Amino acid sequence: YPKMRKAIFVIALLMTLIPKEAWAQSVKTAKLDSIANKLFAEESYEKSLEIRQKHLSALKEEVGEQDSTYIINLIQLGKCYYRTKQLDKALEVAQQVVDLYGKHVSTTDKNYAFALDNLALYQSTAEKYQEGLANAQKALAVYQNFHENDHDMAVIQMHVAELANFNGDFSKAIQHELLALN
Repeated sequence: YPKMRKAIFVIALLMTLIPKEAWAQSVKTAKLDSIANKLFAEESYEKSLEIRQKHLSALKEEVGEQDSTYIINLIQLGKCYYRTKQLDKALEVAQQVVDLYGKHVSTTDKNYAFALDNLALYQSTAEKYQEGLANAQKALAVYQNFHENDHDMAVIQMHVAELANFNGDFSKAIQHELLALN
């Protein structure tokens, strides 16, 4: 028990060193995130978008735009734009996610692959098929490094297949569709 008491004392002491404003900001940010997620799940996309913008503003102030938490949360903003049929803004945010994540976090992890694939999906919707195919192939190249043949890999393979089809490369489309089914 003495070690546990000492650990609790150290934690309590450290918590008193955190400025009250920063602690309150974290609570406020978490609450905004929760509300935005709830509204999105309820398909109240316009309201979710409004709250998500406030959440990201608070989060950016708290951790900065180079922090992975901020960058990952930008993805949800893009989804809000996409669901409210603001495709240009969704594309802009998706590109921003790829750029920020690649610059400040990594170009070799799964989140980067997912960001590229997300951008490719929006580009496909915008009928920017060549750009979309290039990004889907980049996502696939990153994800293949993990040697996992899972659901996420299949989704990326399907996006490559769809975009190859839209670009008229039918053999590549069939190849990736078959790989997705494995």
